[in-house]
Order: sequence, then C-alpha cells, then structure tokens
Amino acid sequence: MKVRKANIIIGLLGMILLVSCQDSPFFSKYIDLNESGWDSRDTMAFALPQSDVDCVKTLSVGVRTTGKFKYNDITLLVTQKCDSVVVKEDTVKIPIYDSGGKPFGSGFPYILTECEVGKMNIQKKMDYTICITHLMRLNPLDEIVSVGMELK
Repeated sequence: MKVRKANIIIGLLGMILLVSCQDSPFFSKYIDLNESGWDSRDTMAFALPQSDVDCVKTLSVGVRTTGKFKYNDITLLVTQKCDSVVVKEDTVKIPIYDSGGKPFGSGFPYILTECEVGKMNIQKKMDYTICITHLMRLNPLDEIVSVGMELK
C-alpha cells in the first residue's frame, strides 16, 4: 500500500513538473474581424506589454478562416514598430490548404493556421507594436474570422 501511494505522489509531482516547464507565451492575442471581410486598409495592431529585461522572442502570426476560404494561402505584411518607428517588415505567406484541399491548420468550426515569422529583439521598457495587414488582390477578403500573433 505504501509503494502504491508513493507511486501516485511521484506521478503527480512529475505531471506538475511537466506542466510548469512548458513555455508560456510572452504575448498572445487574436482580433476578430467583422462580417464584411478584411479590407487591406484595416491594419490589425497589437500593442505589446513592456518587458523588464532585454530578450529575444519568436514571433508567429495566424489567421482563423472558415472552411469556405477561397485561396490556398494568404500573404501578410507584418510590421514591427518600436516607439512608433518601423524596426522591421516581413512579407509572410501562410499556407491554408495543401494541393489536395486539406487544411494545414486545425480547429472547429474555424481553422486556425499559424506561421513563424522569426526572432524579435525586445529591449526592456520600450513600447512595441506589431501591425498585420493582408496583401491579397481581392479586397475585402471574405471568410477570415480573426487575425492574431504570438510571442514566445
């Protein structure tokens, strides 16, 4: 009986250790779009919290689409600003469907597809903003539910 109790306690401690070691995001947010679609003039802006230390984080962007999204991919312009000054701009192509029409992302009822943009240097006590807009020809873009980003 003592051995079984000890095994249970060791198992619980192991699970707690695994959960506590997972890398939680520095910042994660999605902005919902209205039903009229995403106009290329509508920039999604994400104000980041200030950091207490200089650090390097991995920036990822994502889109939630319906199953009726018409394109195999979406091209985005991701702009990093520090104190309102553009520090870096990236053009990111997020694949939504493979050549057979199967989504790369997952979820129900909306499909979340994410893409890593790269590393972002964050200096302590500075104000950063990430701006995302689409570069697609069709305007406004239908069947996009939300746009977001995450820093880990």
